[in-house]
Amino acid sequence: MKSCLSLVATLVFCLSLAGCSLGAQHLPSEANGKTRPSRSGVGGSAAPLAIASIHMVDEKTGWAMSADGRVLRTTDGGQTWIDVTPSQVGNRPPSIVGGLGAFAGASKAWYLDVETYVVYGSSDGGHSWERLAAIKPDIIADGGVVLTFADSRHGWIEVMSGAHHSRGEIFTTADGGRTWTQVYAGGLAGDLRFKDAGHGWLSTGAALYRTEDGGKTWNKVNLPGGAPSWVGLPLPLGSKLILLAVEEGSNRPQLTIFASDSTGGSWEVLFTHEVRSISTATSFAVDGLHAWVATTDGSLGVRTKDAGRHWESFSTPEGFNVRELDFVSPNVGWMVAQDRKSYDYALFQTDDGGQTWIKVSPVLSTSP
Repeated sequence: MKSCLSLVATLVFCLSLAGCSLGAQHLPSEANGKTRPSRSGVGGSAAPLAIASIHMVDEKTGWAMSADGRVLRTTDGGQTWIDVTPSQVGNRPPSIVGGLGAFAGASKAWYLDVETYVVYGSSDGGHSWERLAAIKPDIIADGGVVLTFADSRHGWIEVMSGAHHSRGEIFTTADGGRTWTQVYAGGLAGDLRFKDAGHGWLSTGAALYRTEDGGKTWNKVNLPGGAPSWVGLPLPLGSKLILLAVEEGSNRPQLTIFASDSTGGSWEVLFTHEVRSISTATSFAVDGLHAWVATTDGSLGVRTKDAGRHWESFSTPEGFNVRELDFVSPNVGWMVAQDRKSYDYALFQTDDGGQTWIKVSPVLSTSP
């Protein structure tokens, strides 16, 4: 069972990724991290596709968001995709679609139209959508938007203003998106994640905050050591949480993985390693034992098979920045990356736990 994000949030204006900071330690490596030949979608009429975020349910079925904000669904492991964007939004020109999605299992999904702030819901794999509600923020979302759900009923929308996220507003639902209430408006804004109706975290980039009342009030989380340059969001791993942060080291920046019990009240250093540059990072976990961590610049990838007691390195595709990791088992997973030169999105797949990556050439099917 996937324990990282059972429900995925996608940001369309500024894609924030969970990050981490690690200290220096030798990494045993089992893998060469080679990239294998690409795998292309096959079949009828199809067009190239830029996938910006992915959420697979199993080895065949999954969801994704395209770079232009459309909802996609696959049943062949990510090779071909069908556009299942709500028709009210999908009929617009691609340049102004603008949306983000959250997904629960193979059937349930939510879509937020960031042009109108209307929320749509689907219970049949995106075949049909229902207009659920609309929120009315008081600020302009020039800093980004977040949509996330903790379960099928409890969800949150965050609207951020300012290039440095100087202000944020948070709305919440307890009925699957049919009604929304503003619970917070203030000077905190950033990436957002909830583990249940009450408990959640917000990362401003340089600081982490915790709520126990569904987002109404936030308290700063103190981490061991100095103030990080960047801190991500806690990730469930078995009975504990892990957290990524990047700190200035004596010689080079360090990525640190912290661990806490399930409350996230206090943290201890689990693992550290030098990295090439001050960067964000992304992580994913499955089955309570296996987790993967990669810096966005691709300079470091580590994984654990025993809930964080030991870590070993894995390589990421050369020439790409890592944007997102998504696994459905200890062996099978996907990586969303961006070419460092062209900034084009790329999709990779592994069937050996990240030792080698196959570049997938996803295509958009023009027929259901």
